[in-house]
Amino acid sequence: MPANLTVNRDLITVPQLSDHLRNHQASLIFSNQEVLTADIESRFIGTENLIVNLQKFMYQANQSRITFHELEGMSFIVLSAIGAWKQVIQSAIPNAKFLYQPERMAFAEITKYSDFPYFSTNLSPWDPTVAVRDLQDDNRVGIPISDTSAHMPIYVSYLTSQRANVLPFLNQLSAAWPAVISHPQR
Repeated sequence: MPANLTVNRDLITVPQLSDHLRNHQASLIFSNQEVLTADIESRFIGTENLIVNLQKFMYQANQSRITFHELEGMSFIVLSAIGAWKQVIQSAIPNAKFLYQPERMAFAEITKYSDFPYFSTNLSPWDPTVAVRDLQDDNRVGIPISDTSAHMPIYVSYLTSQRANVLPFLNQLSAAWPAVISHPQR
C-alpha cells in the first residue's frame, strides 16, 4: 500500500462521489455503484460478501452457509455506519430486530459480553479498527450468507486524468482482494 495513503471512512452518496473527485477531496472512492462519465471512471475491484456471526451453540451455527430467511425473527447488534448493507439486511430478514450501535468500541464490548449475532464481511479482517483479539475471543462462528443480495460488487472510482497514478494501486488491491469468504476461525 502507498505510504501516503489516507482513508476517510465517511459515507457519501453517489452524487457526492462525483463532486468529491472533481473537487479533489479524494483520489479514489469505493462504492457499490459503477460511475462512468466523461471525466470519471470506475473499476470493478471485487465482491464484498456478507457473513453472519452466530453464537456457536445455535443450531444454525453448524451450517456451512445460511440464507436471510433462516435468520427470521432474530435480534442483531449492528454497527450504524454499514452503508448499503443496512438496507439489504432490513429488507431481507423477516421480522428481525436491529440494535444499531454508532461506536465501534461500544459495539466490541456489547458483542464480547452478549450472544447477539452480528454481521461482518470478507473485508472485515482488513479493517484496522477490528482488533484480532476481539475476533479470537468471540464465542461465535462466521457463516456466509448465500442469498444473491449478500454479495455486493465493489468499484473504485477515480478521475480519468488520474488513471496512470491510480492503476498501480488498483492492481495491487485487485491482487490482494479476498476471493474466498474468509473469516478468522473461532
